[in-house]
Amino acid sequence: MKVKKNIPLCLPKLPTTEKIIPYLKKIDASRWYSNQGPLLKEFLLRMAKLFHIQPTQITTASSGTLLLELCLKAMNIKKNSLCITPAWTFVATPLAIINAHLTPVFVDVDPVTQTIDPLQLEANLPHLAHKGEIGAVIVVAPYGMPINVKDWDNFSDKTGVPVIIDAAAAFDTVLQLPQMRVSKTPIMVSLHATKIFGVGEGGMMLTTDTALINQIESLTQFGFKNSIRNAESLGTNAKVSEYTAAIGLAALDSWEKTRTAWEKLATQYQQLLNMLEIKHLFTHQWLSSTCNIIVPYQADAIANTLENSGVMARKWYGDGCHHHTVFKSALATELPNTEYLRKSTLGLPFYLNINIDDINTVIDQLAIACAICA
Repeated sequence: MKVKKNIPLCLPKLPTTEKIIPYLKKIDASRWYSNQGPLLKEFLLRMAKLFHIQPTQITTASSGTLLLELCLKAMNIKKNSLCITPAWTFVATPLAIINAHLTPVFVDVDPVTQTIDPLQLEANLPHLAHKGEIGAVIVVAPYGMPINVKDWDNFSDKTGVPVIIDAAAAFDTVLQLPQMRVSKTPIMVSLHATKIFGVGEGGMMLTTDTALINQIESLTQFGFKNSIRNAESLGTNAKVSEYTAAIGLAALDSWEKTRTAWEKLATQYQQLLNMLEIKHLFTHQWLSSTCNIIVPYQADAIANTLENSGVMARKWYGDGCHHHTVFKSALATELPNTEYLRKSTLGLPFYLNINIDDINTVIDQLAIACAICA
């Protein structure tokens, strides 16, 4: 049975014009529109306070993808060396690796945590080294799921291999969980409109390594340092404008209220999915902006059935990066868990202001789809 209307998968909601206007008036008064303006500085100060870090331990760029690329470049890793990363991620991760002049090597993830196990990777390093010199690792916190930052600090200390954490969807997870507190290993958090805290486009890098922050910041500004117009390195223009900062400040003003709204929706979904006995990634410990379920080997069939009924659904990571045309010839280990996850993980409609009637419709249609596809 087709529902009366299509229920979209994702419907981003940023601060309204009314909430942004006070900051736009400040831009009008200052006539400072980009280049580390006062609103961006205020945004960084407030973010640092929110994450309980120093202002020198955070920087921004015009996208999270660029931050991954520039962080790799800031680490001065030998060109064409290998960068280990999961195939179970969004394509931005390996694209950043290639654009940083490194070679991605796809490895498998744990089927439960959906991320790389640091101890297993450490044990496999000698085998991976046969493929080439290992320059770095990018670990992914999928859908905002937690990983233990200290474990990766220890991995780097023991192996000498630098690590970056792609925590694009983990804004709230980094805030809430002690195991994801900012440490030496740099953490990239996306500020894309689809995330739980968004500004439209942008990203943040968080680390206690202030020298790394300074170098990344320089690379976002043509390689300039300390306001001296001398390019010391091969940078680019990845600056965040004052208009983006204005949206960010307005979003910070309402963050507690926004988070409460997300939490209420997540709780409603969680209760209904539990009644259906369908495994999901919701938890009371942290929040993200996607609703993902685990339906073993039925993700494609259920997605098609749902969409035929007017309920949009998506495999957010598609079939894994190794199935994208551009990565068909990429280096990779055996990926059995990734293959399982790509056939089993499905995103359902989830966004601010989705009403309870639509959530109930999603659940009803999901129950029908599961029965049809059983």
